[in-house]
Amino acid sequence: GGGTLFALTGGLPFGGASPASLAALSATQTARAAAIPTATPMPTETPTPEPTATLQPTATTPPATWLTFMPTTLVLVRTSGTCTGTLTITNTSHQTLGWQWTSASPELSNFYTLTFNGKTTYGTQPLPKNMSPGLKQNGTDTVLVRLSSCSTHQTQVTITAQDSLNHTYHFFIKPS
Repeated sequence: GGGTLFALTGGLPFGGASPASLAALSATQTARAAAIPTATPMPTETPTPEPTATLQPTATTPPATWLTFMPTTLVLVRTSGTCTGTLTITNTSHQTLGWQWTSASPELSNFYTLTFNGKTTYGTQPLPKNMSPGLKQNGTDTVLVRLSSCSTHQTQVTITAQDSLNHTYHFFIKPS
């Protein structure tokens, strides 16, 4: 029991230590504890974000121009019942290109005459073409379009053409 402890410590409480020595011990331990470095949270530098590459809008490359058919709507000018117009085909590519009209919608009637390279054809027999030798870079060909009785033939015609690289083009013939 408690008496045995009392006798073992020489009658002093707290294992024979006086209250003053206990206080001194407590102060020493407190001082030691204060001398031990502790992890005190310190402010840390927040890294500044580095700018990242941001995609900027870029100009899109326009489609390559191979041939131009000008004007894109060939308005035939009326002179005494006959309408005429000249279509100019220009090679704007960097190589020689052939071309050919592949269709007309509605079909060209025999009232139409087409003159190209000194040859005149009637209607769609045959449609103009220059596949060989073709047009050199920046070269031009012209097709004279004539419509007789244009007062009775007022329907616009859509022409489809193709070059030797299989690019397709559309232009229009419009009687006036």
